[in-house]
Amino acid sequence: MLLNIPLGDILYLSVKQAGGFDFAWNGCMYVVKPYISPTMYEYFDSPEWKERVKYDAALYRAANRSLDMTIEMLGKKKFEDKLKRFRNALKLADEKCAHTVVHRCTEGGVIVPTQRHQCLWDNAACGMNCLDEVAYEIGMQMTGYNATRAKMIRAAKMKKQP
Repeated sequence: MLLNIPLGDILYLSVKQAGGFDFAWNGCMYVVKPYISPTMYEYFDSPEWKERVKYDAALYRAANRSLDMTIEMLGKKKFEDKLKRFRNALKLADEKCAHTVVHRCTEGGVIVPTQRHQCLWDNAACGMNCLDEVAYEIGMQMTGYNATRAKMIRAAKMKKQP
């Protein structure tokens, strides 16, 4: 909202899923599911840990205060409405695109050749055509390039239909 970037231009698909493979350093790396042991929880609650991260915690609190004040300045209702619309668009994009997009790594951890994957660079900006189509379908505003590409994709699909 501050930068006036159309929501259709910032839709994304999550690639780095815990329990799956992600492309990194010219290979597919397994993304481990996070785990915090009881001993780790105990340590994170200790005075030693709190002392160690006190400046990080202060920065976190300041950033949250700043974010809250910015939301108030923009209008909480307006912000919440845009956030809800964006989250709904992300959910729809995930439903329509997540299982159709070819990423850099297969579910089994095999590298997909460059000419076959649907990512702009390495494992970034995957599924842009599908995301643009979703944004276009639900009437999300997009910048010129994305809007033009979405219209071209839709027109090509219409030509294929009998």
